[in-house]
Amino acid sequence: MARNANALRLALFTVAIYAAALTVGLRLLYYLAYVLAAVLLAAFIWSQLNKRGLRVSRKVEPASAQVGQTVQETIEVQNLDVIRKLWLEVRDRSSLPGHQVGAVISLPARSSKRWRVRTRCLRRGLYRLGPTAVLTGDPFGLFQTSRIFDESAELLIYPPTVPLSSFGLPAGELPGGSQTQRRTFHSTPNAAGIREYLPGDPMNRIHWPVTARAQKLMVKEFELDPTADLWLILDLNEAVHLSETDVDVDDLPIEYNAPGTRPAPDYTRGEGQRSTVREDTSRLSLEPSTEEYAVAVTASLAAYFIGQGRSVGLIAWGQHHVVLPADRGGRQLIKILRALAVLRAEGTTSLGEVITAETQQFNRQDTLIVITPSLDDEWVAALQSQLYKGVKAAAALVEPGTFGGEENPLMLVSALSAISVPTYLIKRDDAIDAALSQQFDPQAARNLR
Repeated sequence: MARNANALRLALFTVAIYAAALTVGLRLLYYLAYVLAAVLLAAFIWSQLNKRGLRVSRKVEPASAQVGQTVQETIEVQNLDVIRKLWLEVRDRSSLPGHQVGAVISLPARSSKRWRVRTRCLRRGLYRLGPTAVLTGDPFGLFQTSRIFDESAELLIYPPTVPLSSFGLPAGELPGGSQTQRRTFHSTPNAAGIREYLPGDPMNRIHWPVTARAQKLMVKEFELDPTADLWLILDLNEAVHLSETDVDVDDLPIEYNAPGTRPAPDYTRGEGQRSTVREDTSRLSLEPSTEEYAVAVTASLAAYFIGQGRSVGLIAWGQHHVVLPADRGGRQLIKILRALAVLRAEGTTSLGEVITAETQQFNRQDTLIVITPSLDDEWVAALQSQLYKGVKAAAALVEPGTFGGEENPLMLVSALSAISVPTYLIKRDDAIDAALSQQFDPQAARNLR
């Protein structure tokens, strides 16, 4: 009724004119009432015909992106009818923040109009682009009708990865560990044997001298490199995370606090795909929450170590439990980024309980990196029990005091130093690259605020 308020007013006015004509018997009033009624009927029919023969299509490129990059969506509205559409208002019902698709267009008969919208990705997560509502009506503005086009697409936005210049692990564990007797699909320096060729095996693995002697195709098998697995343990317990909920993402300055860093590599492309839109993700502000900082640190560490050829796994208990077995290569990084894109700090299990529950995942040669804002020493005791088994560890602490908390991390850093666990402290507005390059020892802990 609100959209058709003008038609309602005109209908009441027509009834009043017709009543006056009946009262005074003036023929002019009859004619006026008939004309107004005809206008109402014609406008209603026109508005109904105007929403027929429409088709809306949407295509987004790329299908996944990273925080700081820009996605481009192409919207096309087609008029398949023989009637000209004088005006069409396109309204978007997407969940992507800052995505503005709306437009007012006019379409001749059997024609189409296409436009592109570029949106900078500011938040990680899984978003839906669509549905699309098209509002139209008659030329007099009396009736307005709408039509919903349910076609939509999903857009996955990965967390940002900050290029790291260095990150120190406990001495002796970078190349260490015993040989892992597991076959791998990746080519490594460790050849494990030769077997007969099977359909699907890469041609570059064929061992030609043996093939010539055996008179049949033979391929080489490889084992994983003799390096220890590295596990990233992300604390997503809701009780320990802090955020400033009054900050709107649209008000964030588009400038990352690590000037001079090189652009982050584009990990959002699949094999054989070309990235159509790329942006520099090295200059981007993170949301002021310990959750976003912890996720960004985890993603950056995963990219750093996988880039070094390390085997990396992920453990994160958020709204659901995520345990990604340790592996290496670009596909493993994509798996980690996909998991981090949708994980939220909605877990109910403390970090110490998570470490204890997942203890069967850790071998004696492994290294654990704990990313948390928790200052509770309960998880330090759980981590120490893993150290007794020969596991090495490091900690990246997102200092909650810089996000509105009141506790001081001095005691926790001292406790970690006492068990020889190197600690990295990340404060709000710190450059992540610089923060993860500086270890805190007992002497440096005295300077913590």
